Amino acid sequence: MKVISPSLKVVLYTSKEPVKEKYPVKIRVIYNREVKYYSLGVFANEDKFNTTVEPPVIDYGKKVDNAKIKDQFDKAKKAIDAIIESGKDFSFHLFETQYKQTSGSKLKAADYIDLIVEDIEKEERYSTASTYRDCKSSLEAYKPGIRLNEIDRDFLNSYTRHLHKRLSPGSVGIHLRTLRAVINKGIAKKKLSKEAYPFKGFTGIPSTKSRSKKALTKERMKELYDYWKKLSKSEKYSSRWQSLGLFLFSYFAAGINMEDILRLTTEKNMEEGNLKFVRRKTPQQIEIPLHEVAAAIIADFSTVRDNGFLFPFLDKKLPEKTIRHRKMDLLKVVNADLKAIASELGLPDFRFYSARHSFASVQHNQGTSTSQIGEYLGHTSEATTKNYLASLQAETKKEAFGKLL
Repeated sequence: MKVISPSLKVVLYTSKEPVKEKYPVKIRVIYNREVKYYSLGVFANEDKFNTTVEPPVIDYGKKVDNAKIKDQFDKAKKAIDAIIESGKDFSFHLFETQYKQTSGSKLKAADYIDLIVEDIEKEERYSTASTYRDCKSSLEAYKPGIRLNEIDRDFLNSYTRHLHKRLSPGSVGIHLRTLRAVINKGIAKKKLSKEAYPFKGFTGIPSTKSRSKKALTKERMKELYDYWKKLSKSEKYSSRWQSLGLFLFSYFAAGINMEDILRLTTEKNMEEGNLKFVRRKTPQQIEIPLHEVAAAIIADFSTVRDNGFLFPFLDKKLPEKTIRHRKMDLLKVVNADLKAIASELGLPDFRFYSARHSFASVQHNQGTSTSQIGEYLGHTSEATTKNYLASLQAETKKEAFGKLL
């Protein structure tokens, strides 16, 4: 009786419509007229998929993609050879079990994160992609070349201690939650077995509820405004002048966030002394009176470069990916400048987001209703605003009790 051997090949899966002219690259296994495909997380243009070699390569493609194609093809071939050598009858279940045992053994965490980022960017979720890139950089800085299946409980414990020495609890939480998402995706894609999940029972991820919302008092905001006026005379257009100007504008414009600031234009967002914009995060329509200080800041920034925007950091028709990258890069500079200013003035450390918290806190202390504050902030419900204000008050009490002695 003739033994039927399975057929193994790497193919370009063209049965569905391409995404941006690219098709997924898959491993195809045929046995006894049954066909199954196994995704590699790699995509290629049809005219760049070179089948003159075995396995195929993507001409002018990323090295990591071609390396993954070869690596996964070799592992699939070894899985089939192992089944044949064992004398067992081939089955897809047996193949998948054998293939899964080796599929994550050499896959580097950095390479897998690159694949995740590529998928996320296809959906134009650039802020999320940036978070995954930061996670990758952090892992590579701590243990270069670490493989996905080497991330176990011992690694998590030592890596968490490493992060706490360098980052705030909030940033540690972001890195660890992102890493957890990477592991979950790896298990879902069968790069790891469920038994390899290292986060079960792990309690080292700081809670988002524990992140403090630092609000500055009205008096400290006045001190910062006076300092900005001083900078306007001595070092106008410097990095510190721009950073503090953006911070103050956010405060005087109801805690508007950086992304919304960068997108403001005279044509779309200025109307009869009011500032109108749609908050991208919620999204909620916000209309507020333009405070005289906010107006003065806009006027000063307009002398830097007149490009149609209220603030001179973007150009028209920029792709979303570029806008997100500019926002993240600008926030890093702004936060570094604000930290230096806080040190110089003897103030507690604060960051750009503190402008939003300070606005809400000052409004609350002046008796503005919760519903009105929520409307200014662009919250979708009053319950959200109540929780937001409660967290601000909790931090204020904590600071007050810290000064008892």
